[in-house]
Amino acid sequence: KSEPGSCSPWDSARPSPCGAWLDASCKAAAMTLWLFQNVVCYSEPYVRSFVATRASAAYVLRLLCGAAALLVPLWASFASDNFWVKSGLYHEQPHVRFAHEVFVVLAGS
Repeated sequence: KSEPGSCSPWDSARPSPCGAWLDASCKAAAMTLWLFQNVVCYSEPYVRSFVATRASAAYVLRLLCGAAALLVPLWASFASDNFWVKSGLYHEQPHVRFAHEVFVVLAGS
């Protein structure tokens, strides 16, 4: 539920405390382009919020950091070529050379 005096585009039928249908600040917020609307970039619980438009450097930096947090580990895993194990066996071929010698073992009972 909205606080008295707060504005929202969804409660345009609610009268404001001044008696008008919408405050001037609410009309301005509803008519602002999406790119220039204010967004919360950082907030501390019950203390303060830092607000900037979508066209600000803070918002672009937030988007870039979010994209980097997703794409850098994905790129690193595929670039290392060890993302999937291709073979679980180790094959070794011994080097064999014929020496022209015979070893004979004679055993008796």
